[in-house]
Amino acid sequence: MSPNRVVPLTSNSTPSPYGCVATSEAGGGPGTEAFRAFDNTGTEWVGASTTDFIYYDFGSPKFCFDGVGLQIQTPNRGPQNFTIEGSNDALSWDVLLTKTGETGWLTNTMKDFSLNANNKRYRYMGVRITAVNGGTNTELEETRFYARDPGIVISGE
Repeated sequence: MSPNRVVPLTSNSTPSPYGCVATSEAGGGPGTEAFRAFDNTGTEWVGASTTDFIYYDFGSPKFCFDGVGLQIQTPNRGPQNFTIEGSNDALSWDVLLTKTGETGWLTNTMKDFSLNANNKRYRYMGVRITAVNGGTNTELEETRFYARDPGIVISGE
């Protein structure tokens, strides 16, 4: 896999220009906010239902992404059906990976997935979860987006 390009967040909007947005937060107080999926500390974002969307803002379309890593704390909250999506306006999204029936989540263990390479740089990268493995909430402990070095010439550009 290419290097992880996520800059660890300390809130949903810092450090600038990076940030993240989630369709919901479980409201469990400090420790379950959306940025926890991108803070690299072992805390987790917990969504309020079994279907949620969370995305990371890279500030500008810098990278062509070729992989994603997802880590959870509670196996029954692990994404069962989900897509990985990229966007440059946070309105229109390109689906880069679709997973259905994903099981076997282990506590504190990163699962890496390859994305459909399309040679397009994205500003926003998101995880859209449509089902979990039996739990009542979604959860991501850590999320990594892997991308090629921006200095590498991409065929077709």
